[in-house]
Parts: sequence; structure tokens; C-alpha cells
Amino acid sequence: MKLLPQELIMRIVAICLLVAVVSARKFLDPAVRLRHESNLDSTNSWIVKWFNVKLDHFTYSDTTTFPMKWLWNNTYYKPGGPIFFYTGNEGDIEGFTSATSIANMGYLTSEQALADYAALITELKTANNTLGISYPSDVKVIAFGGSYGGMLSAWFRMKYPHLITGAWAASAPLLYFKGGGIDQGTFDSITTRTYETSKCNRYIIANSWNAILNLSSTDKGREFLNTRFKIDPIAYIKTKDDGWNLNYYFREAIEYMAMVDYPYSTGFLEPLPGWPVQVACKFMNKPGNNFADEELATMMYNAANVYYNYSGTLKYNCIDPSKCGDPGTASLGAAALDKGRQFLNTRFKIDPIAYIKTKDDGWNLNYYFREAIEYMAMVDYPYSTGFLEPLPGWPVQVACQFMNKPGNNFADEELATMMYNAANVYYNYSGTLKYNCIDPSKCGDPGTASLGAAALGWPWQECTEIVIDMCARGGTNDFFWDECNGNSTALLIATCEAMFGSFNWTSAVWNLEAVPILYGLSMSSASNIILTLWKVISLKTDFPEF
Repeated sequence: MKLLPQELIMRIVAICLLVAVVSARKFLDPAVRLRHESNLDSTNSWIVKWFNVKLDHFTYSDTTTFPMKWLWNNTYYKPGGPIFFYTGNEGDIEGFTSATSIANMGYLTSEQALADYAALITELKTANNTLGISYPSDVKVIAFGGSYGGMLSAWFRMKYPHLITGAWAASAPLLYFKGGGIDQGTFDSITTRTYETSKCNRYIIANSWNAILNLSSTDKGREFLNTRFKIDPIAYIKTKDDGWNLNYYFREAIEYMAMVDYPYSTGFLEPLPGWPVQVACKFMNKPGNNFADEELATMMYNAANVYYNYSGTLKYNCIDPSKCGDPGTASLGAAALDKGRQFLNTRFKIDPIAYIKTKDDGWNLNYYFREAIEYMAMVDYPYSTGFLEPLPGWPVQVACQFMNKPGNNFADEELATMMYNAANVYYNYSGTLKYNCIDPSKCGDPGTASLGAAALGWPWQECTEIVIDMCARGGTNDFFWDECNGNSTALLIATCEAMFGSFNWTSAVWNLEAVPILYGLSMSSASNIILTLWKVISLKTDFPEF
């Protein structure tokens, strides 16, 4: 990742078994929210180094350089052994928001990053170099990384085979591009199966979205949501449409827990328990299909709270993306009647700044819940984690404990409550969250709040060269709603315009063919690349063999 020198680069390169800071949205590496300061803790055994590289490797008319930060650890190195080169991930970039034009943002590309790495490796293999560290010119170099870092590792071997002997690419979505043969709904389809495997009642999750919109339609329902789910006052649900903030807020938690569903506790997204999906599913495993909206919403909240507040320190849930950032997972609940809005705002402890005041506000809650659901699926590890939110092991299973009630006849309040309880596994597993701020415009994105300015790095790449074509289809594909609507391109363009309009972004900046042209969608001509996928990871199935 590249920015101008004055916009401090925090692109991380690691040598010899190092860990780096990362950030992303949907294809999130498990370490996405590992805090920068903890990453450089004095107990770590690496040394921080700097290396001047060209700002633009592909022009001969500009010799500008910038200092690239990299980490070095020689603890386990033995003469004659290889260099293990960690290719970083989406990158922790400080001062990102000061790069307010496409002219500067244009340096933020995978090919520039790979060229940086190539320059560093070349220097390391040069005797009497500027680094004060050198290796034999014939030393073998093995690149490795996960998620986007896995893509970089594979591409590094493909583009620079004379420098990279081999690559280990873990959970790398190398084919999730135009022409790659991957269905747009694969991610959320696998997220859904992750929760079903953890004993979540699919009916509860699938119907909690509309339950929340129903509650967002009334004053009572909004009060229930804002109060019960501790919605941040700046993101109160005031209309039915505001309920979407909560839906995306919950959805983010659900997806992220599935992504980091490790068998041990983690803390790189949020502090999470081992198997956070299992923990979340404890709130959504009630049998049946006859629940009131309040119950459905509450079950979803409790499940998402495993993600957002497993540590118990979150005061409010800010669910309005326009006020708090992108809350993500939330439930398509309820937003037309005053009674329903009162229920939602009160029952779900909606932050007063993001109260559900209209039916449309209910979408804030839906997206808030959806974010929790998706994120829990993304980080559904068997151990506690904390890199997105403090989560238990198998967070999806924990969340599903609130959504496993059998049946299909539930009141809106019951459905919304079950969803709330499940999403709460993500947002408030720690029990410290006071309010749920479901309006991203007022509270920011609670699902990725700790990323700060660095949260823009990966979305920018997705809106330029690494255009991953994915969306929820709903119906038989997954338990979300159909956001593809037959035109995923329009959805992606709208998202990019909303996020980067101030950067003068237009669809003309978008290059759908960038990855297929730069790296190709076949590895038949490549060698020495190991592709690994964990059996429960959300990105694992339905991918064709290479």
C-alpha cells in the first residue's frame, strides 16, 4: 500500500516469522483489528527497520522515495535456511485521511506493494547494503500470508519467481473476481451454513431482519430497540428506515464471527471467546418458528453482542453509518409504528443519537445486526478472540443459543429480540457496552471501530483494482436479504460513491479487469504455491480446484 511520504506509511513487511497489522472489511484477515500499539509491544522479538523505496516503481520520470517500515526477526534463522517473508495484509496506514485526492490514492495498489517487497528482498541479498542486514545472494525466500496477504503471497511468487522460491497462501480469495467462476452469494451462503452447523435456528436469523423493521415502524417498537439494545443516542432509531442501521450492525457481527470462528479466545477484531459462533448460537437456537418481533430482535441482539461487546465494556451501540461509521450487521426489523420504534429503541438500548424514529431508520438496526452476524461467521474460531470485538470461542454457536427456538410463528418483538441477543455476542460479549449506536453516520462503524483512518485502505482498493464481486442473495442461498437485486455492480458503485465521493471517486476509477489482467485467474503456469483453507472458514467451499 502506498501513500505520499508525508502521509506516514504503515505498510508492514515481516521477515522470519513475524506478525503484522492488517485492516479490511468483508474479506477480513483475522488480525484486522489488532491494535498498532500492541503490535509493537516491547515483548515482541522483532526489530523495526526502515528502507527507502521509490514512490512509483513504474515510472522513470519521478525519483521520489519514501521510507517503508518493515520488521525483522532473526531468532530462528540458521545459515543456509530460507527467509520467511510475511507479505503483510490490507495495511495499517496512519494519516490516511490526509490523502484527499485520487492523485495520492493512486499509489495504493497491490502491484506497487509487490514492487516494494521486491526492492527490499533485493537489498537484503546485496552485500554491504544500506540495511545493515544481509543474506547470501542465493538464499531462498518463502512468502506467506492470509486473506489479502495470501493473495499477495501467491501473486508475489507469480510475478517475481526469480526472487520468491515459494509461497504459502492461506484463505486467499484468488478467484473472487469477474470471470473467476465464483457465485456472488458464496460468502453469505457459507456464513449461513456456519451458523446452521453451530445449531442456530435459521428461521430466527432470517426473520429477525423484518422483525426489526416492523418494530422500527412504531414508537413503541423504536423505544424497545433503542432502549433494550442500548442504541447510542446519536444513532437512535427514529424511523423504519433507521432499522436498517441495526440490521447491518447485527449482520456485521454475524459475518465477522464466522470469519474468526477459532477454537481459542482472540482479540484482533474484537475480544472474542473460542468458537464465537457457537457462543452466539446459544441465543438463537430456540426451536420453532412462532416468535414475536421483540423476541426475534432480542435473540439477534444477544448473539451479535458476543461480537460487539463480549468484554462487557461497550456503553452504546452506534448503529447509524452516517453518524458512527458503517455498523454493518443489523436486522431488517420494524419501523412504521410508534409502539414498535419505542420497543426497539428501549429494548435494544439504542444510543439516543441514533434512535429509530421512522420506518426507514429500522434499516440501521438491520444492518447493525447483519454486520454482527457476518463478522461472527468470519471469525468463528474455537478460542476467544479480540481483534474485531471481544468474542468467545465459537461465537456463532454462542449467538445461536439465542436463535435456536423451534417453530416459525413468532411475533416481531420476539424475532427482533432473538436477533439482538445473538448479535450482542459480537457487539457486547464483554458486557461493557452501554448503548448500541446503529447509525454509522453518527457513530462510525462499530464493527471495525478500532481501525480508525486505516479502515479506508482496503475499501479503496476494492473500489479501484481489487473489485470483489459479492453480495447476499437471501432466499435459499443465505439468511440475509437479497441485496444483489440482479445488479451487484450498482450496489458496489453506490457503496464506493458513498465512501469516496469526497475523493472525487467515480466509476471510471474502477477497473473490474485489473486482477484478471495483472495476475490472471488460473494458476496452471505457476509453481511452488501452497493454498490452504481451514475446514470451517467462511470462504472455503464452492471454490473450483486450481
